[in-house]
Amino acid sequence: MKARRGLPRNRLIPEKRIYFRPELTHCPDCGTKLKRHHTASHKIVATLKGILDVWNMAYHCPNEACGKLERYFRSAQADALCLKHTSYAYDVLVLVGEMRFKQHMTVTEISEALTQRAIPTSERHAMRLYEWYLTLLRASLTDDVKEDLKKIVKEHGGLLLSMDGVQPEKGNETLYVVREGFSGRILAAKNLKSGSCSELKALLKPVKDLDYPVVGLVSDGQRSIRMAMEETWGDTPYQYCQYHYLKDIAKPVVDFGTVN
Repeated sequence: MKARRGLPRNRLIPEKRIYFRPELTHCPDCGTKLKRHHTASHKIVATLKGILDVWNMAYHCPNEACGKLERYFRSAQADALCLKHTSYAYDVLVLVGEMRFKQHMTVTEISEALTQRAIPTSERHAMRLYEWYLTLLRASLTDDVKEDLKKIVKEHGGLLLSMDGVQPEKGNETLYVVREGFSGRILAAKNLKSGSCSELKALLKPVKDLDYPVVGLVSDGQRSIRMAMEETWGDTPYQYCQYHYLKDIAKPVVDFGTVN
């Protein structure tokens, strides 16, 4: 990526446009094929593998008899790219955390390192990335979060849960993030060295202990994640991400002009 002359230093210029659709293709209640309804979100996202123009398309069940016309499903994979109100991917945040905690780099050095990776940022913004990383690690099931989850269960009939592992560079720890799909709420996040099934089940346990119904599970193809989620929630419908971002960023989930 080359910086364009005359543009602000932090201006993100996308190299690729990607449309995402929900990993669930059919209504978990009645089995009707989901239909595209509207754009759930659109943002420019800076990742370690390029700057992307990301569109997350919302689908719903068109079956009036189902009674869930206003329950919208969005892509867990798209939501797993970055925090809700930022334009920097999780892999960037994790890298910033590693540079700060493990390499003891200064904010100036972090900013320079990101610039060398063609991720436009200033010292001030590098500090914000570090603060977002700390916020991510503090994610937990507070009373406010529990109340929000109760409302989601009442409105949608249950939670839609996803788990994703982010490892910016091989050999480093992987940050595992547990997310609720209808709301985009992060329920838990933790750095793990091995990411074994037992470790991931322990990360999921506080969510399981809430004893809320779960309508669907979504993750990438990592075996330990699937085992942990399936052993925790039994026969709940499970769906892989079609193309996992960290493993296959070059392949769009839906090519431009073919969203249906």
